[in-house]
Amino acid sequence: MIIVSCVILMTLMGSFGSFFLKKSASGELTDIIKNGNFYLGGILYFLSLVLNVYLLTKLEYSLMVPLCSLSYVWTMVLSCMYLKERITYRKIWGTIIMITGILLLI
Repeated sequence: MIIVSCVILMTLMGSFGSFFLKKSASGELTDIIKNGNFYLGGILYFLSLVLNVYLLTKLEYSLMVPLCSLSYVWTMVLSCMYLKERITYRKIWGTIIMITGILLLI
């Protein structure tokens, strides 16, 4: 149960890291460096990486890498809720297929 929680936490941190890096993107490098979202995103990405390395010691590589694709689910939800991006049927079906593949590996 702890491993499952760690996988979910790792993928959530990666998705939020990416989200905050996106929020910091403005086109000008100096503006990006001054933006707090840039650092928050970087910290979350780094923590996700550390947790990923830890989980690689506990799970098989052939299982761990597909589990990382759960971050796509969180990313799709975040992009819809906060960036007002559309979730199309194609994205939904792709996510369903991905989750089905993960469940088949477990």
